Amino acid sequence: MDMTASLVFKMVGWDEKTVHEFDDGSKITHVTVKKSYTGDLIAEGLLEYVMIYRTDGLVEYSGFERVSGNLNQKSGSFVIEDRGQFNQGVAEGTLTIVAGTGTDALNGLAGGVSYSMGHAEACMLTLDYQL
Repeated sequence: MDMTASLVFKMVGWDEKTVHEFDDGSKITHVTVKKSYTGDLIAEGLLEYVMIYRTDGLVEYSGFERVSGNLNQKSGSFVIEDRGQFNQGVAEGTLTIVAGTGTDALNGLAGGVSYSMGHAEACMLTLDYQL
C-alpha cells in the first residue's frame, strides 16, 4: 500500500573530521550527524557521511542513517541511504530506505524521496513509502 509521511527534521549534532587532504585543495571528510524528526515520523537518527570537497566548490556526499522511532504510529527502526551534492548553498539528493532494514512494525518498509533544500534550522520533507 502506497503511503506518505510529512516530516520535519533538525540536525542537532554535526561532527566533521578531515580524512585526507589533497595537493589540489580538495579533501575527503567523515561526518557524524545526529538528527531529530517530528511530524508523521517521531524519531531520532544517527547518520554517517563521507564527503568529498572538490576544488570547484561542489561537495558530493553519501551516507547511511539509522532512524529509530514511530512512523505514522508504527514503532521500529530502519536505515536510509542519502546521496547527493551541495552547491552554492543548496543540497540536492535522494533518500532511499534500504531494503530489509525495517524492524518491528516497520518490517518490510520501502520508499524514499528526492530533495532540494538550503541551510535551515528545520527542513520539511514528504516521504513516499510502502509498508
